[in-house]
Amino acid sequence: MYVSRSVTRETATSLPDDPAALRAELLRVIDERDLRVAQLEAERDAALAGKADADRKLRMHLAKRFGPRAESLDAVQLALFAGEVKAVEAKAAAESVTATVTVPSHTRRRGGAKPLPANLLRVPVPHDLTAEERLCPCCSKPRVEIARTTHEVVEIVPAQVTVYVHVTPVYGCVECRGQNAKKEGPPLPLPKSYAGASLIAHVAVSKFSDHCVQGKLCPR
Repeated sequence: MYVSRSVTRETATSLPDDPAALRAELLRVIDERDLRVAQLEAERDAALAGKADADRKLRMHLAKRFGPRAESLDAVQLALFAGEVKAVEAKAAAESVTATVTVPSHTRRRGGAKPLPANLLRVPVPHDLTAEERLCPCCSKPRVEIARTTHEVVEIVPAQVTVYVHVTPVYGCVECRGQNAKKEGPPLPLPKSYAGASLIAHVAVSKFSDHCVQGKLCPR
């Protein structure tokens, strides 16, 4: 049997003197060497295959144990359907060039806050100019009312909600163009809101002092 070792003087002297026998012995040793090399290569390939399988199972286990729970598509899986996806995209692109879509007209809803309910009590609060303030600074003649602005403010009375309509007449001179004047209304806590001072105070007290749920304040 072939044994891997260094050739010594004793090994050389034990070889046969006959060239034919020496050739036969050499061929036998070569065959044993090739067989052993083939066995080692097979063992190496089996070990590499086992390692690759173990690595694959480890990656699958780690992905299942620590990977994201949401489903996701693998790039390798997507590549299987690349031809079908390109065909569908090409067909959709061709149809989009020739097909026409008719969009019906519609009316867009006007932005801004919704109007207050009409059943709420409304109390006019006029903000008018005095007789001296109505005089035109150019010609000193009294200006006439040319417009009127309104701004609704919600004020709350216990067990009663009242809408105060602040009416502000605008006066303009009939002879001098652009000489308009109006009385400024009282300052509001939130100028661009319906909420008045009493309503804001009621909501604050109900939420932070009475500890009422904010969503239950509307039915009240």
